[in-house]
Amino acid sequence: MKPDMFVLLMVKDNAGRALIRTMRRTDRMKDLLDFSCAIFDVPVDRGRLTFSGKQVTIEKTPKCLSMKDWDKVMFELTT
Repeated sequence: MKPDMFVLLMVKDNAGRALIRTMRRTDRMKDLLDFSCAIFDVPVDRGRLTFSGKQVTIEKTPKCLSMKDWDKVMFELTT
């Protein structure tokens, strides 16, 4: 497998917790949201991701968003 097929992302929440996830560049961001909700023990319908200050659409991929290794994604609770 080519190394450029994957991206290593850091997800942080407002409480200061963080996780690191390796994803395929073609995986949907929904996979990252689902994983983050499971780790942070939050219902999926209460979480959202932002990248570079903008909310991430779950159908997007790291490739669509031009993400690089160690880019930081914020996990936020919705109301």
